[in-house]
Amino acid sequence: MRLAHEAATTRSAELKLAYPGLVSIGSGFRTRRAYVGGKPQLTREPCVIFVVAKKWKTKGRPGDPRRLPAFLLAVAGPDEQRILCAVPTDVRPLSQYGRPRPRAGGNLVPMPFGILVERAGDPALVRGVAACGVQRPAQPGTVFAMSCRHVLSRSLRDANGNQTSLGVLLNRPDLPSVGATLAVRGDLVAGPAFSFDAQLMEIGDSTGLKRAMAGLKFTASNAYLHDPGDVGLGFWIATGRAQANGRRAFVWVDYTGTVVDFEMPYRLGNGTVVRVRHELVLHGISESLLMEGDSGSPAVRNQDGREMMGMYLGGQGNEAYVLPAWQLMNPRNLGVSNELRWGVAPIV
Repeated sequence: MRLAHEAATTRSAELKLAYPGLVSIGSGFRTRRAYVGGKPQLTREPCVIFVVAKKWKTKGRPGDPRRLPAFLLAVAGPDEQRILCAVPTDVRPLSQYGRPRPRAGGNLVPMPFGILVERAGDPALVRGVAACGVQRPAQPGTVFAMSCRHVLSRSLRDANGNQTSLGVLLNRPDLPSVGATLAVRGDLVAGPAFSFDAQLMEIGDSTGLKRAMAGLKFTASNAYLHDPGDVGLGFWIATGRAQANGRRAFVWVDYTGTVVDFEMPYRLGNGTVVRVRHELVLHGISESLLMEGDSGSPAVRNQDGREMMGMYLGGQGNEAYVLPAWQLMNPRNLGVSNELRWGVAPIV
């Protein structure tokens, strides 16, 4: 999988110039032609994924310059043992990825493990989920947490989506505010520039963070996904919703691969629709529906947490899109250039 990811990321620009029909390039698992339950059936063969506006009904004529290659050549191994490898490719239509949108929620979504973002003068609360606590070595005495920027900045609700110091409540509006949003956040702009839909909040009460992370046990600051080759077969989305027994609801996601240069429309609070581009996201098919209010939910390897895989960004129906954890822990993606690396705040 690492070789497929390397080929996709290093050759993306070159391939999109050579093949104008390419919308995006990523890496993941190949799909079979047979469809099961209305969904393409995944194999466990790593490949480079070509996403096209419309897939041809046939393979096309040999020698046709528009025909996408069945393999990409890549070199693997240490310097003294370099091996030329043929990485298979898989062509998928853009329609297979649905029509994703960010999934912050309104006041009617019950989210007992969620967060609420308030603004003075507006009785409406924006709901989402805290992805994790964040350790910043430069500020060891302060507790931080992360969620999507479109949640913490109320970007889909307010005409001015650039406000900070908004109050953050946990679980219910009758609980006191436990923190406030910070101006530490990624850009949320129209393409062609890349955006990064994540933001930090400062937690004034560490017990509030434990309540938001209920059911998860991150045990070390480096307990997060560092490489797309380590994703495995899938991950769990720890939503802010509850099961019938009152425990946190988890949704399993079958991992299909990465999507490079991923575009998603945001309907902002000022009424404009902005097509936001993300440099790279993880894509998967969820076993049950994810819904409004799930934005910011952590993607974890196991249901008890332990290792953070990323943060749920949005989607449609069973299509799930996740910002990978190694990007979330890179301060530069949130506009901080003088810090090298953040960590996941351990919760035991």
